Amino acid sequence: MPDQNKAPLAEAVEKHHQAGFISFHMPGHKGCAEQYPHAEQLLGQAVFDSDLTELAGLDALHAPAGVIQEAEQLAADLFGAERSWFLVNGTTSGIVAALAAAGNADGVILAERACHSSVTSGFVLSGATPYYLEEQYDEEAGIMAGVSTETLEYAFANCSGVQAVVLTHPSYYGTYSDLRGIVRIAHAHGVPVIVDEAHGAQLMFTGQGIPSAMECGADIAIQSTHKMLGSLTQTAMLHLQGSLIDARRLQHCINMVTSTSPSYPLMISLDSTRKRMAAEGRQVWDANRRRAEQAEQAIRRIPGMRCTTGFRGADGSVRSIEKSRLLIDALPLGLSGTELEAILREQFRIEAEFSDSMRVILLLGSGTSDEHMARLIQALESISAGRAADGSSGREAALRKSAGELFRLPVYVEITPRDAVTAPLEILHPEEAEGAVSAADVAVYPPGIPVLRPGERITRDILDYILRAKEAGLSVHGLIESESGFLLATAQDRQKAMIWNGYF
Repeated sequence: MPDQNKAPLAEAVEKHHQAGFISFHMPGHKGCAEQYPHAEQLLGQAVFDSDLTELAGLDALHAPAGVIQEAEQLAADLFGAERSWFLVNGTTSGIVAALAAAGNADGVILAERACHSSVTSGFVLSGATPYYLEEQYDEEAGIMAGVSTETLEYAFANCSGVQAVVLTHPSYYGTYSDLRGIVRIAHAHGVPVIVDEAHGAQLMFTGQGIPSAMECGADIAIQSTHKMLGSLTQTAMLHLQGSLIDARRLQHCINMVTSTSPSYPLMISLDSTRKRMAAEGRQVWDANRRRAEQAEQAIRRIPGMRCTTGFRGADGSVRSIEKSRLLIDALPLGLSGTELEAILREQFRIEAEFSDSMRVILLLGSGTSDEHMARLIQALESISAGRAADGSSGREAALRKSAGELFRLPVYVEITPRDAVTAPLEILHPEEAEGAVSAADVAVYPPGIPVLRPGERITRDILDYILRAKEAGLSVHGLIESESGFLLATAQDRQKAMIWNGYF
């Protein structure tokens, strides 16, 4: 049995430091933290000591055969995979690599519409054509509720050349689909399932009854280890099982999107976090589940405060929100989610993960304490005591409508994302852009889900949505700001461009 009490990479770096080597190799700081006093004050000498390069005994991330390989195999053993990879460019790089390994320009990849923007990059690198799966929207909870197995069956019946299915499990909001059922259908068609499990690395430890992607039989799961488990930001793991994805091709694709100078502090944090989760993961997440449940009960007792704890899934069943997050709203007090988030930050020094028009979302992690939760409840009580109930449902109805508007916009894929981003660009004013094809992701924050992806038609409804968001003061990423307002990057018609250049 693998010894989960070991941290082979961390131990190798410690041994190297104790050997007292003099550095005539990269990086240029040579371990001399005192030369960078501000960084030394914030980071400490130990970070400089461990910031090494691929030296003898420290292995190589692009071709692991020593301590990195051993550390990755321990991770695979813990998370139920056949093979795991350490990622130092985030879950984003793992998603891009996974789609590139699974797809090509001859095929179609099925993906839920609310997928992360990195899926777009995966489409570009693979060249595959996207087919977006319709997601259910829970009107009462005001959140997306996943993809049904019936929707997936319909997609397979109406698409030829399907090369992969891409799903998120769980979502930012803690919702999820029937992943086991989806994997079963995909595998019956000989198609692998790739899971963006950025917010689900903790699932196997929580005891909530929500299975992890590996437990559901998914072929690839990419986890943001830093988001919940506590490794340093930008670190993630990719887990693989089964034979539907070629491991050698996947390694090649991971190498394409990974720095050839990987950070040893980042990799050490992955190794150390895996060791801690192997030893204490269940205790850590049992405690967090208890904290979440106690907070939900406390919030229900605060006048004007509410906590969303469940949703109606795509199959119609009522399910619990994954309990490493709290979805809190103060709509009865007349506060939108963004307003509640601002009050928590400015008056109580509580930083939330994000907010949307309805609610604020707060994440619990391996470092969350009882003191953190007590401060949150005290802050919510104070906010409630300082405001009278709004007494009107008009604003709540408007905010609910706003929250669901994005998910009702029709999507029209005209060309592949790769064709869109490689075509000559045409920069258009909004009044000129209707009917053109977007060459970029455009996303309104919150919630940060693209309203446009490369290759999609820009419709009047989408333009109106963007304009309303801008008027409301929301941040819209992917636009080209100008003195007169904003512009959109569009894919110039390829045949028209060839005519202009004398090819026809």
